[in-house]
Amino acid sequence: MKFSFRTISNGLFLIFLGVVFLLFNYGALDWNFFGSFIDFWPVVLIVIGLGLILNRRFPISFAFLVLGLVMLGMSIFLPPASRPYFWVPPFYNSHNAVTRNFDYSLPQGVNSGGVSIVGGGADISLGATSQGFAQGSITANNGEPSIRYDSGSARLSLALPKNVKFSPNSPDVLDLKLTDKLPLDLDINAGAVSAKMDFSKIKLNNLKLQLGAADVNMIFGQTGQKTKGTIKSGASSITLVVPKDVGLRINFSGALANIDFQGRSDLNKNGNTYTSANFDSAASSVDMDMSVAVSSVRVQAQ
Repeated sequence: MKFSFRTISNGLFLIFLGVVFLLFNYGALDWNFFGSFIDFWPVVLIVIGLGLILNRRFPISFAFLVLGLVMLGMSIFLPPASRPYFWVPPFYNSHNAVTRNFDYSLPQGVNSGGVSIVGGGADISLGATSQGFAQGSITANNGEPSIRYDSGSARLSLALPKNVKFSPNSPDVLDLKLTDKLPLDLDINAGAVSAKMDFSKIKLNNLKLQLGAADVNMIFGQTGQKTKGTIKSGASSITLVVPKDVGLRINFSGALANIDFQGRSDLNKNGNTYTSANFDSAASSVDMDMSVAVSSVRVQAQ
């Protein structure tokens, strides 16, 4: 049985679409992936032009297959800040950036607090403060951010508007300082994120990260707190800095993902779980469940 080039091209294009949507379902790709079509659509013209030079007509499915492979390659192998963006239409920059500052005092009679962050693409900088409960600023490029604080329960909720501009050259920016006085729960649900989070002085009780494509650096320290964490991400680079005097346990799973330990030779491996000898006895510890796809994870002692 002979197959025409058109039939093979149509089949490969459908397979490609199936793989892409599977990657979406497992969090390995962010939906902003389709935004790169704005930049790379000329690839279709290039393929058609090559067909004319070679005196053969490539099916349109082949042109879109090549385009999709280019977009997929850029999404997986290049971090957002490094991707070239050849053309951004004026209407994508029609919104002025909105900056909102906030400063909330530490409530009396509260034993713990919580922070929730929801958004699309963003640059996040997080550290500790000894003044008040939370202070910082949000710069949003596509609308008004939502900032809600319940002083009775010491709960802060930050929501960044969905970024429809697709260009990571102008991400939303969150600069946040959290109290070092109270044990905290931190929940972040975001898309393409570049984050530097210093927890070395924050009494972090529970940490939950659900991210798309991300570049994340986290620093832990001696806080006297037993931290329980969950990380789910796709197409990410994640670095955890955990000093040797902090107990550590990591349960790691992922597709096309790897984990590398630097300066933590004290870890014992049992299946997919890595545990330090001082995990139970240390005054401070980090117990992390990680489920990632197409990602690189690095654990450092300093």
